[in-house]
Amino acid sequence: MSLSYVIAGASLLGHSVDTPLAAEDVVRQVRGVVEAVNAMDIPSVIVVRSRLGSKDEVVIGAVIKEGASMLRGNKRIGVKQIRTGDHVTLTYVKSREGLVARSITIHSK
Repeated sequence: MSLSYVIAGASLLGHSVDTPLAAEDVVRQVRGVVEAVNAMDIPSVIVVRSRLGSKDEVVIGAVIKEGASMLRGNKRIGVKQIRTGDHVTLTYVKSREGLVARSITIHSK
């Protein structure tokens, strides 16, 4: 089994979710399981593990900034309501500065 890690952190402290995308910024989406979420950090960070095919996995760590959309089904929630083990779709922006969550949708298992 092959495992890839993509983690972003402190280099994003000065950037907002509402910042316009630069030409080289890429919006990506992954569906997986929350491995960790730290709601007490500012900004908060979410780590999601996703399967790529039958053998490979990827682990994405993204900063959650103010303005990121967070939903459980159709209900808005806060980062404190996201739990390890939740099944999520994470939409994030990949840029030179790292990864920033745009939206997190929690699905029923």
